Amino acid sequence: MLDAAVKAISQILSPPMRTILWRSIGLALVVITVLAIGLQRALSWFAEYGEVWAEAMLGPASTRPSTCSPGSSRSRRGSASSWAAFS
Repeated sequence: MLDAAVKAISQILSPPMRTILWRSIGLALVVITVLAIGLQRALSWFAEYGEVWAEAMLGPASTRPSTCSPGSSRSRRGSASSWAAFS
């Protein structure tokens, strides 16, 4: 088993295998770079035009802050004293 491990390591250092290794490393770097550029552009678009898109898809209420207060009936989950603990 150790003999096979030594042979495998010696094959990793052979010129054909080094060529494959360098190509794999280069391809991985290209893929990571392309994904990073795509993600940056997507996040940039979303930061710039996301509000307009959300308003078009969800309606004008999507860009306004909620008007629910802790005392309103829609947001009350417990008694009024439970809200006093959070203020």
